[in-house]
Amino acid sequence: MRAMAKPAIPNQSSYGVLSQLGLGGVGSLVPTFTSTTGNSPYQDPYETIRKLQTALAEERKARETAEQNNKLLVESTVKDALTDLPNRAAFDVMLDIQFQQRARTSEEIHYALLDLDNFKPVNDNLGHLAGDDLLRMFAQKMKDRFRIGTGDFLARTGGDEFSIVFTNSLDPKIIKHRLTQLQKEAPDWEVETFDKTGSAVTVKFGGFSFGLASTTEKEKKIESSKALISEADRLMYIDKDREGKIHIPRACAAPTGNILNPA
Repeated sequence: MRAMAKPAIPNQSSYGVLSQLGLGGVGSLVPTFTSTTGNSPYQDPYETIRKLQTALAEERKARETAEQNNKLLVESTVKDALTDLPNRAAFDVMLDIQFQQRARTSEEIHYALLDLDNFKPVNDNLGHLAGDDLLRMFAQKMKDRFRIGTGDFLARTGGDEFSIVFTNSLDPKIIKHRLTQLQKEAPDWEVETFDKTGSAVTVKFGGFSFGLASTTEKEKKIESSKALISEADRLMYIDKDREGKIHIPRACAAPTGNILNPA
């Protein structure tokens, strides 16, 4: 019976091939052994392959971790951590892009600036945790009522200030009607939270004001993002000071069934 041939010991040229395949950089991982028939060193190809596979897996994991960290870093610069909405920096970039596109397509841009009414007394009297929960609730209400992510862009652009850019060609009259309806519903919104003492309270929402500006304004020529924001801001303050507008107590909370109305 013919004896089975022993596997050939790889020579230097074999590792030259590995080097050409881009694996030469891991030479430090290649183990060296001593021959059982002498003192000449040789390298086990099977062990080498296992070492290379381990090195490549570790490199891939390190690269994925680095990519994930970079993604988180980028998100932290354009996302509001409290509401998980885009922040002011992201909003500014997005609105500028819309005006650049408008220069080519002549598409109209509608922008609503929303500001919570009587929000500061909530933080002052009940604490920032209650205020944070109100902000998160309002952000969710806006996401539920508008097509955010599928044509409309919602961002938190200030402490209790939110902005919506409508890019799905909605008629501004329809947008205004929807926002006005939400204003009427807002007094019924409430959130379960905790006050400064850690006691559970139910806080009613204090309403919001809005200003809706459009590049289709006939009275003013709006050709820049700054001009659009300025006009929406002006209209928002008119709405906030409007006589007869629905208002509710500044921080209406019910810790034990009693209504607390801070001055």
